[in-house]
Amino acid sequence: DDPKYYRGKGGTIIYEAVCCLLDGICKAKVDLPGDAVGKIDHCISFCLKHLSTIVQEYAVNAFKSLCFAYYDGMPLETQIQRTASKYMDLIGKERSSLLCQGYVLALGSCPA
Repeated sequence: DDPKYYRGKGGTIIYEAVCCLLDGICKAKVDLPGDAVGKIDHCISFCLKHLSTIVQEYAVNAFKSLCFAYYDGMPLETQIQRTASKYMDLIGKERSSLLCQGYVLALGSCPA
């Protein structure tokens, strides 16, 4: 939680590592307590707006794994509300196209 760990090149590596960890947790379909899935979703969303395209790619991979592991059994309307609507709202609020890029990549990777 200390912001100094997330700055510079070392911070970028931390973001990449976090996304890889979340991707692995989701692929393993770990039984998570309470609102842990929501926290993972929030963390992935935060990584999607990182300026590094590599971090965005790792975040998109984690997002795909999250969708297949935890959102697959949900009704389609709930899935759309959790993913597409949320990211479309974030894209509408963001002024920088570079920061929107990760959200657009995530939307493109949503399971149909």
